[in-house]
Formats: sequence, C-alpha cells, structure tokens
Amino acid sequence: MMRVLPFQRAHLDLIELSDADIERYGNMTSESENPLADYGINFTAVWDGRVMLVGGIMNASQRTGYAWTMVSRRAHVCGFKLARGVKSHLENMMRDMGIHRVETANLADAFEHHKWCKMLGFKNEGVMWQYDDRKRDYLRFSKIMEV
Repeated sequence: MMRVLPFQRAHLDLIELSDADIERYGNMTSESENPLADYGINFTAVWDGRVMLVGGIMNASQRTGYAWTMVSRRAHVCGFKLARGVKSHLENMMRDMGIHRVETANLADAFEHHKWCKMLGFKNEGVMWQYDDRKRDYLRFSKIMEV
C-alpha cells in the first residue's frame, strides 16, 4: 500500500531515481544541494516500504505554485495506484495552501514524465525553448482547480 510521509533529505538516499530525473537533477543524495527540497511543502510517497517518489509544491505567488517530483525507476510496479494516491495528495496540498494553479516543467524528451503529469491531471501548455543553463527544451504543464 501507499503511504505519504513528510519529506526528509534521507529519503533521497533511498530512492532509485529514473533516468530522466538523473538527467535533470543529477544523482541526488541527502548531501546534495537541492533548492527544491528546501522550500514549500514537500512529501515522500512510499509503496510497500520503498520510496517511489519525492516531491512538493513551492509558492510562486499568493495563489500559484511550482510542483516538483523525483520519481523512482521502479514506480511502474505500482503505476496507476501510485499516481492516484499522489494526485489526491497533491490536490489536498493545493487546497490547504489556497493555490488554484500549479505548474511544472519536464525535459522535452522525458516522455515517461509527460505521462506522469497527465495521470496527475496536468495539461501540456507547450514548449519552453532553451529553458535551462544547458539550453535544453522543456514542456510546461499546469494543473488548475477550484479552491
């Protein structure tokens, strides 16, 4: 079964990151500098005792946020059930934070992450050309809901 826990940096040592997350963030550990994990409300999704996802929402403005996740390469084991649980948790976080819009960005060729965003209820908003310091293209996704 899935459990959602408050995020702890030690969880980064327990997750087997997907190739797309390693490409984007590098090999994160509890010792890595990770500005995403230092702000906002963060959580860890555990399935059968294994860390499958770490993520959170940072405030971008009073009513909008930026969502981030790092997904385990083993997340396919619990796939849809994990997505359903994380989607519910994400929507509860948005309500609790009073946020009506959350956005995120994925590397343009990170197709598994695009599927993940769609399962969480995000809509593709298009390409963000040369978005990072390596001039890689990203796709922006957003989730909008009534709060």
